[in-house]
Amino acid sequence: MMESVPSLPLGGWRFNTLKNEGERDFIERWLSGDVPIGERKAVREYMRATLSDLRFLKMELWKEPQFKWLRGAHEGIGEVRIHPRGKEYRFLGCLGPEARSIYAVNWIDEEK
Repeated sequence: MMESVPSLPLGGWRFNTLKNEGERDFIERWLSGDVPIGERKAVREYMRATLSDLRFLKMELWKEPQFKWLRGAHEGIGEVRIHPRGKEYRFLGCLGPEARSIYAVNWIDEEK
């Protein structure tokens, strides 16, 4: 399950996902329903590895291809990007109310 990692490294970031009214993590729900069975493990592992890398970096070092801040009407929203098996998945998120926290708010997947 894609959840916040309990121990926050010194100066690190905490990544969180939102849950629906039934307390189900929406990214896990998406992985279980919309991602083909054969791709789920790769998507999950790429996401964990990318978030693990980003959580130890200063935000100003978050760069493409793993991360991109959106501009214009979408300013304040960022994309975490992963590319398992030639397909791009983008998870949208924003800064949270707690210090050094990011909340995943949506996802986009597209064939590349």
